[in-house]
Amino acid sequence: MNILQKHFPMIRAREELLKIIEQTPALLGVYRQWEEKEQQEFLDFCTGVRGVKLLYDSFFKEIMNPEYVPDDKTKIRHVDEVLKLLSVIAKDHRYEDVLKSDDFKEVQNMCDVAERIERKGIKQGIEQGQDLLIEAARRLRNGESPEQLWEKDFDKETIAKAQQMLSILK
Repeated sequence: MNILQKHFPMIRAREELLKIIEQTPALLGVYRQWEEKEQQEFLDFCTGVRGVKLLYDSFFKEIMNPEYVPDDKTKIRHVDEVLKLLSVIAKDHRYEDVLKSDDFKEVQNMCDVAERIERKGIKQGIEQGQDLLIEAARRLRNGESPEQLWEKDFDKETIAKAQQMLSILK
């Protein structure tokens, strides 16, 4: 167990990580395509032994100078493989969702990946907000009071917007 694992229990041991890779055919195929140096760097990163070099410079420059705009958006050589690997290791399907997106071929670095995940989250949030607003308006139209909606976990802003929407539609 390294020092980071004491503070971040989600960091896996090298042996555990290799076992996961070996038990997952898709990961094993990707892992075997890499040169030994790339395999070791990946294992070092995932086990907390080393950081990812591409993050250091931009990270510290941004902390020291908030107006800094990174000029080196290091391209990922095997985007689909990296995203599949991250998806399995992080147990987060959003990385694989980027692979299924219409503009996947435009993804070249992790900033592009983060941008697509963020865009999708914003879209989902807007859709959920719209659904909630429609539901609140429907309930108000069917006779429930704003107080009843408030008791059923509708926030005051949604109730007010639903009332406004209904007054416009009258």
